Amino acid sequence: MLIKEARKLLDDFYYKKEHLPEEEKLFVEAVKFLIDRENKPLDMMNLGSFYYDKKEYGSALKYYEMAAAMKYVPAYEMLAAIWYYGKTGTTDYIKAKEYFTWLKDRGNKAAAEMLDEIDKKELA
Repeated sequence: MLIKEARKLLDDFYYKKEHLPEEEKLFVEAVKFLIDRENKPLDMMNLGSFYYDKKEYGSALKYYEMAAAMKYVPAYEMLAAIWYYGKTGTTDYIKAKEYFTWLKDRGNKAAAEMLDEIDKKELA
């Protein structure tokens, strides 16, 4: 597969609203190929979001964490939400606070509000 072909597969995938299982498989292969070749956090987010939408939160975490390691802000937002809302089956306010704090320190007002919410829940 070439990078150009992989990008075309992604464009085609996003253009359609519903996908056959083999189209989903090709999408995942194409995004993994792009991550391997180009190492772009947007591709990591795309794959994480694909898994998130499928409620495969463990796989989503993997790719969001990869993007967060590159200081990609949307990845921090998703990771904070996953831990705050317990999408993996476990609510983890400590992890959520880490991600929300990182966001707050960069001027994210919603993250500051979420930190206040966590503090209220911990005090209750």
